[in-house]
Amino acid sequence: MIRIIVWDVMGVVLGDEGPNLELISLAQKIRETGVPCVLGTNLSSTQASRIWEDFGLKEHFDEIFASGNLGAWKPDQMFFKAVQDELDVLYDNPPQQNVLFIDDSRDNVAAAEAFGWRSECFGTMEKLHEDLRTYKVTFEQGDL
Repeated sequence: MIRIIVWDVMGVVLGDEGPNLELISLAQKIRETGVPCVLGTNLSSTQASRIWEDFGLKEHFDEIFASGNLGAWKPDQMFFKAVQDELDVLYDNPPQQNVLFIDDSRDNVAAAEAFGWRSECFGTMEKLHEDLRTYKVTFEQGDL
């Protein structure tokens, strides 16, 4: 059972065209079911704070974990360990296998899997919907 979803920022939530509004709406629907959606990024703390505010991500996601604050960068295992440590405090020690990580980098996805998180490589919204259904993540009326 997925208890938390960690989304990559650059390339997933924010693409070349700006915010992926369809994905942001999807994350909001997932949050409404009680599954926290957090962001994990290799941005500096300053850059992460700016996009958190400027793009209104704080309205749609629960937290942002930036490499600049964590002192570790994806795909280094220390990044995933640092985020997991934060999740343990904020969300009552979710088991690693109950965390779903979504990123557009295969290297980052492989590193998250090696850490023990469930992981999927973001490609299209259609594939994302399929991936979420595979993990039984509810995001629209009639799921499950």
